[in-house]
Amino acid sequence: MKEKIVVINFESEYAHFIAKNIRFLGYYSEIQNPNIILNDLENTKGIIFARKNDENFTSAISEINEQITNLNIPILDLGKEKDFSTKSNDNKFLENFIETCNFKKNWEVQQIFEYTLEKIKTETINKNVLLFLTGEFKSTVIFALLNKVLGKERVLGLHINNGFLRENEIEIITQQYINLGFTNFILEDESEVFLATIQKIINPQEKQQIIDKTFLEVHNEIFKKLNLLENQWILAQEKTYPDVIEFGKSKFSHGIKINHNKIAEVQSLISKGLIIEPLNNLYNEEIILIGKTLGLPENLICQHPFSSQGLSVNTLCSNDVLSSQEERDIKKINQNLTKIDLSSFFNINDYSLKALPVKSIGKQSVFNTNKFPAILTLKSKNIFDWDLLEKASEKILEKNFEVNRVILSIYEKENCCIQEQFCTKERLDQIRQVDKIVIDELKTNNEYDKIYQHFTINVPYSCSKNSCSIVLRPIISENVVTAKFAKLSTKTLNNIVEKIQKLDFVDALYYDITNNTPISFGWE
Repeated sequence: MKEKIVVINFESEYAHFIAKNIRFLGYYSEIQNPNIILNDLENTKGIIFARKNDENFTSAISEINEQITNLNIPILDLGKEKDFSTKSNDNKFLENFIETCNFKKNWEVQQIFEYTLEKIKTETINKNVLLFLTGEFKSTVIFALLNKVLGKERVLGLHINNGFLRENEIEIITQQYINLGFTNFILEDESEVFLATIQKIINPQEKQQIIDKTFLEVHNEIFKKLNLLENQWILAQEKTYPDVIEFGKSKFSHGIKINHNKIAEVQSLISKGLIIEPLNNLYNEEIILIGKTLGLPENLICQHPFSSQGLSVNTLCSNDVLSSQEERDIKKINQNLTKIDLSSFFNINDYSLKALPVKSIGKQSVFNTNKFPAILTLKSKNIFDWDLLEKASEKILEKNFEVNRVILSIYEKENCCIQEQFCTKERLDQIRQVDKIVIDELKTNNEYDKIYQHFTINVPYSCSKNSCSIVLRPIISENVVTAKFAKLSTKTLNNIVEKIQKLDFVDALYYDITNNTPISFGWE
C-alpha cells in the first residue's frame, strides 16, 4: 500500500481540490469520510481536515480527534482557521505541511502510468476484457491501456449507439479508432431499445438507473450473441476517483444526485470480480497525462467530458402537471423575487424576475437540491455584461434560497408554459442541432479550449409540445472543484444566438449564469 496523505472530508467543497493539489505536487493522496476506521490510515504520513465552519462538522471532528491524534500523525485543519480558496494557486501551505510529514514524492507521471498498468495486469489475470466505448477521452485512454497491457486478442471494444449521442458521433468515433490502428471494436445500434425503456419517465434518477440497467441487459445479450463466456470475459468501466467518492455514503452526505453506474446489478458484478474500473483512483488530469504518455493525439484526450448517458441527462421531462405544493412554491418564489433589489446593477425598470416552472438539480451550501431556477429578463439591448450579471446572480441566490439557479433570458416568446414532454428522438435531435451550433462556434472563435464543458439543455417550457426552451450552459472549472459560467465573447454569443433563432422549434433561449460546485455542472 502506498504512503499517502489522507484528506478527511466534512462535506467541504474543496476536498478534491486539496487532494488533487497534493497529487500535483508529486505525493499520493486519498479522500476519506469522517467515520474512517484506523485500518484505513495505514501508511498515512499526514492528515488534512477539509471542513466548513459549521457546528455540526466541528462536533463531528471532536468525535474522531481522540482516535486520530493518538496515532502521532501530523494534522492540518483547513476550515475556520484558514480562508481556503481555489482562486489561489499558492500551494506553499500544503508544501510546508508535507515537509512536516517526512514524505518522499511517490506520485509523478511515470509512477502514475506504471501504477495504472500494474493495476490492469493484476485485475485481468486469465481474463479477456470487454469495454463500452463512448468516444469520450476516458474510454479512449482505457481502450489504449487495455490494448497495451493485454494485446488486441484479449480486448474487445463495443460502441453502442444508445440514441443519446451527439450529431455524427458514430462516424467520428469509428474514424478516430481506425486512425489509431484499433481494429478490435464493433458497433451496435440499440437506440430504439434505450429510447423505449424511458418513454414516459420523468424522474431524472429513475431515468438514469433505467439506462444503466439497459446497458447491462444489452451487454448480456451481446455476450450471448458473440459467445463470450463469463468465466473468460469481464467488463471494464470508465469511472474516475470523484465518481467513487461521490458514491461513498456517510452520515454527512445529503444526496439527490447518484453515481450513474452504481446500481445494484453493477455492484453485484463488481463484487464477483466481473467488472474492473482501471481509472477509479485517478482524476481527469491524471488520465490526460496517461493519454499523453501513450502518445494519443491531443484532440482525443483534451475533449470536453461527455457522460455515458449522453444527451439524455440534458433532456428534462415533464407530464405538464405541477403539484399543489409546487404551484404554491412558485407563487411564493415569484413574490420573493419581486422584492429583490437589483438597482445597483440595472435601472429599476429594466429588469424582471420570475421562476421557471421546471426543476433542476443544483447545489446550495453543502446540500444538493432539486428546485426551480429564477429567470432574469433585461430590457436593455446590451445584456451581456458578464460581471454585472455574475453579481446579480449571486445576490438573487443569496436573497432567495428557494431557487438554485439563475438563467438569463436571451429571448422568450409569449405564452410559454410547461409542456408534457419526455426523452424522445425528436427532442434529442433538437439538442443535437443546437449543440452543434454552439460547439462549432466555440471552435471557430477559438473558445472551445477555454471551456471545460458545455451543456445544451432542452426544457419542456414552450408554446407547443413540438417546441422547447433551450438553456445554454458552457462552464469553466478550476480543477473540477467549482463551476463558473463561461463568459463568452459577445461576437461568439451573438453568432450562436443568431443561428439558434432561425430554428423554428426554439421558443425561448436562456443562458445559465450560475456559479456552483461540480454536482450541478448540468441540470440533472
